[in-house]
Amino acid sequence: MQNVKFSRFNIWTETETGELIIYNSMTGALATFEKQYSDNVLHALENNLISSIPSEFINDFMEDGYIIENNIDESKKINDLVKIRQGLIDEYFLSILLNLDCNFKC
Repeated sequence: MQNVKFSRFNIWTETETGELIIYNSMTGALATFEKQYSDNVLHALENNLISSIPSEFINDFMEDGYIIENNIDESKKINDLVKIRQGLIDEYFLSILLNLDCNFKC
């Protein structure tokens, strides 16, 4: 697995019961791992060791975006998404804020 890397958008935390929760903010994927797997997966995430991920999870990790190909530029993907979404806006909003000294005598 030399042509892949962990996504920079992976966030993880452990629960009180020892389970591991992983979230990828780029794809919106959310996964939980029982204690029997959480130690290996946590070790892999913290040490950037994809080889420590149990083999039965590799395909799911890639499908959900936790692991991506080395040649993918995630910063460019985010910038492209922002540009697309900015182009979808067909309304603009204007807010006029009055200061506290206004007495409405105008």
